[in-house]
Amino acid sequence: SSGQRKGTARGFFTPGQPVRGSSAVFTRDNATKIVKYSGTAAAPAWVQQGSGDSRIEGHEIEMDEETGDVRASGRITSTVVFASSPVGRGAAASARPGAPARHEVVAETMSYVEKQRTATYTGAPVVLKRPTG
Repeated sequence: SSGQRKGTARGFFTPGQPVRGSSAVFTRDNATKIVKYSGTAAAPAWVQQGSGDSRIEGHEIEMDEETGDVRASGRITSTVVFASSPVGRGAAASARPGAPARHEVVAETMSYVEKQRTATYTGAPVVLKRPTG
């Protein structure tokens, strides 16, 4: 069966904005406030906000509604908007952020920890690219 859920999230996604998702199996643990989207190889699970500026696609995606933490696994693709490029810039360039730009990260796993506001991608290889080239 397929499931779609709309809700709000924080952390990886902008607080207070609706988050949509779809998966073959959807579960929510009321005690831990963990929501889990599980997909298949043919139809990966996905969650996104807005028109796709923030999106995660993969075999399994877990979101902690209390902490804002997100974990994803199974050949994930993550689309995020950075204020400026996170790679290839020196200290002087990082002091002058560029226009926001969408980036896509492909990896085996992703772990976003809201407390540190960091996302860690693992797998071989991890690929970071701008969707526009």
